[in-house]
Amino acid sequence: MEFVARQEGRIGDSIFLQVHASVIHWDGVLFCPGMANTNGITFHGIDAARGMIDYEVLYYRTNWSDPLVQQRLQAAEKYEILVPRAIPLDLIRNLPNG
Repeated sequence: MEFVARQEGRIGDSIFLQVHASVIHWDGVLFCPGMANTNGITFHGIDAARGMIDYEVLYYRTNWSDPLVQQRLQAAEKYEILVPRAIPLDLIRNLPNG
């Protein structure tokens, strides 16, 4: 979504916030294996998500020239973690201008 909005000129530069990992353990946090606003997408608790996340393609060296690896990476880049309430500023590590 961000990529398309940037390509179309609807937004300028993007900043991806680095949120402290402890947030993932809050009550009500959900994992979505794609964009959350996609029809028919499923939502899962964090415990179930552990078995669904493609850690290999996200965190380890792999053959980036392999088209199947590229497909897996593109799918993994769409993962979303949904947090049901505001995150305190002290849990955001890279706030710009401050």
